[in-house]
Amino acid sequence: MVIGLVGTLSTMMFNNAYAGEDVIEDPTPFGLLHMWTTVYDMDENEVADPAGYGDPEDDIGFKLRRARVGIGASGEQSKYRVSVGMSSPFDATFNRGSTDIDLVDAYFAWKAQKSIWIVAGVQKIPISREQIMSSSDLVLAERAVSSIWLVPNREVGLLGDYTLDMNKAKINVQAGIFNGNGSLTGDDNSGKMAAARVEYVLGEGAYETHGTVNGLVVGLAFDGFLNQDVATQEQGYGSDLIVRAGALSVLGEFRMKTLAPGNTGIDTPAVLSETNQIGYLAQIGYSVGSFEPAIRYSFFDDNIDIDNAGQGQEVTAGLTWHNKTDSIRVGGSYVLRLEEETYAVSNDTARLWMMLRYK
Repeated sequence: MVIGLVGTLSTMMFNNAYAGEDVIEDPTPFGLLHMWTTVYDMDENEVADPAGYGDPEDDIGFKLRRARVGIGASGEQSKYRVSVGMSSPFDATFNRGSTDIDLVDAYFAWKAQKSIWIVAGVQKIPISREQIMSSSDLVLAERAVSSIWLVPNREVGLLGDYTLDMNKAKINVQAGIFNGNGSLTGDDNSGKMAAARVEYVLGEGAYETHGTVNGLVVGLAFDGFLNQDVATQEQGYGSDLIVRAGALSVLGEFRMKTLAPGNTGIDTPAVLSETNQIGYLAQIGYSVGSFEPAIRYSFFDDNIDIDNAGQGQEVTAGLTWHNKTDSIRVGGSYVLRLEEETYAVSNDTARLWMMLRYK
């Protein structure tokens, strides 16, 4: 049965590939340079700069947050993207990022059938609108604390992508299997990550917030993943929504994740007992000519069953200026961090940033 299914799929893909010649465009270079400076760091003592949740750990000074360069091309039946770069670690306990130059994306996509793409390689997991959005399109220059902690980022794997067009709207379904270990060089165990996302989209521009749109743009998605590692099992799910009307953009997300210990005799689990986590965000922005003011509220709790220092809230307000071609962005923001009263510390941040984009 499995052999027959594979044979049928291979025949369908073979016939489709030779139904017409695939003309792929010449490779197009792209790049990103993202720099920021912390102009105010509210440290009352060393404890106020902890290895905690969402605090970038930056004292007053300068930082190269991201640098990337790559090439990409697309045709009617195939496309690819390869990029290398670096990104500074988010904080001391959750070092998503590396100061080393490394692969960021490296994938090839093939149109197996009409409206069906197969994507293989290093790619983003189809979970969370804010995480799927390019970092170069983030109005506040950084993702919310809930997105950083509850959402997987890039993995090596295989993804299927199907789109059903319905006049001005469409339904997109993505499902894939990935290593789930964050490594580019292979997997060291039999556990894998499975992820899926279903989205309804009306209009164009559901993964950006800048500018004015004609009519109404709506993107509503539900997604989930299961990552079975040797010593820890992660299961997460959530929903996100974006609404754009004219110059107004509204973004919201809700996410939950459960971590459970696995085979503790082989490796050390991330948790000692089943742990439930929750997070959500709400963001609103408005484009006024070249300027885009925005404000975002985010919440994260690393264990909803107990009251501890792992519960935090952030309110980030900022303003971004875009040049005419949107190849340069300059902005600033203030991050107000709100912990529970028992664990409150003075750790607010004010920063300025500049972003050079070439797409």
